[in-house]
Amino acid sequence: MKQLLAIAALTVASLSAQAAVELKYRGDYANTPEYSNRAGTVGAEKNLSRSEFLPQYARVNGNGKVGDAEAKVSLDLTGLNSGTGALDANSFTSYLYISKPVMDGMTVHFGKMETFAGGIEAAENEAGNTFLNTLSNGGNARNYLYGAPVGEAFTNTTTPPTGNISYMDLMPNHTARGVGLTYNYGMGQVDVILTNDENNNNSAVPATSQTQRKHNWGLQWSGSFMDGALKPSVGYIQGYADRGGTTAGSDFAVGIQHINAGINYTWNDLGITVEYLANKGTSDQPTGAISVTEEDTLNTAYLAASYKVDAWKPFAKYEMSNFKDQGTTTATSTSDNTSFDRNAWTLGVEWMPKASDAMSYHLAYMSSTDKYKASPTPTTTAAPKAEVNWTQLVAGVRFSADLLK
Repeated sequence: MKQLLAIAALTVASLSAQAAVELKYRGDYANTPEYSNRAGTVGAEKNLSRSEFLPQYARVNGNGKVGDAEAKVSLDLTGLNSGTGALDANSFTSYLYISKPVMDGMTVHFGKMETFAGGIEAAENEAGNTFLNTLSNGGNARNYLYGAPVGEAFTNTTTPPTGNISYMDLMPNHTARGVGLTYNYGMGQVDVILTNDENNNNSAVPATSQTQRKHNWGLQWSGSFMDGALKPSVGYIQGYADRGGTTAGSDFAVGIQHINAGINYTWNDLGITVEYLANKGTSDQPTGAISVTEEDTLNTAYLAASYKVDAWKPFAKYEMSNFKDQGTTTATSTSDNTSFDRNAWTLGVEWMPKASDAMSYHLAYMSSTDKYKASPTPTTTAAPKAEVNWTQLVAGVRFSADLLK
């Protein structure tokens, strides 16, 4: 921990001489009423009500010039309050990269970069502006079964069956290590990225853990029309994600595809975003006694709107998502059949009494309903309910501060 704080101090100090260094923070008080997500008679059937203060967003962002290049860094401070001791330099550094122009309109990036995975919503989340993310960008499902992956229910076991993919394996990475290229042509830009992160293959055939490094690549077009009021974007990413298991056969690379297509429209004080997100994951297990074939999809469409009236800005968001679980057949498990549809919405208001203070207050109410296609027969665990309803009320404050003033 001391080393990470020293890195933060050194980074800020090195940028402060000729750069901007900004602290952005959002803290919430969240109240979640009791809800039930299990229908079986084995184990607890309800999640108790919960109230807590949460540091939802805390970043130190800096940028500075290195010749004609620009260095950018964002340090994520939210993990400092976790108390788990699991914080590492990779998670502490949200992004750290350098951008260098190579010719008119063309810039090369190198380092841990921001990606366009997850589309417009992901960019808003990285800025601390979202409350309930859509399912395609990590919005929480409510089916926790004895520590199994969210959204999964297993028969005859309390751990994930060999080779099974959960919807969480389909989540896009909003930052990644690699190189990128941006071409700006005035009314829009084209971004290309090539990243390379570790993917583990903890296989029983052979019975050793192998670290793989496979490339992910992506392409996005972003436009700007009507003097910047209309901003469409379309992106595609293909590559691999790490399943993240710890036992033989549970840890393997998942082939992933991410598609985002959306439009952001701003007219005076009105803001509207419409976006479609599609994630697909395919198991990449070796052949042998635990060979697995599975292809799962996660699709989301949402509408978000806001309107500013003096110091007040009411906002709303509605989401429709579908997770299609193909199911697996392995030597040790049966089809998990946890496909479900989600309808979710958010209503809220933000109040900024003085724009010069860069401080605002917010109140938001969120609700989600998950409807499952099928449920396995309860054995050692309780089966998920056919319908899971969840709500949360959030009140909080947000501010930004220039650390150089």
